[in-house]
Amino acid sequence: MLNKLQDEGLIQWLPIEISNSDELIDRYGIRIPVIKEQGTEKEAGWPFDFEQLHDWVRMGSIIR
Repeated sequence: MLNKLQDEGLIQWLPIEISNSDELIDRYGIRIPVIKEQGTEKEAGWPFDFEQLHDWVRMGSIIR
């Protein structure tokens, strides 16, 4: 999903391996995968589909 959004020119993304950090595992737990906007507190945790993720990126929608 992220590669498709990147191909559309909407984002650039960098994967971070959450399992290498006890702090991140505690923070995100069952919400993995998590998408987080760098430099902000804006984030979306699983579950989400492509349409929800696309809207979140384009309009700042909250994925519920």
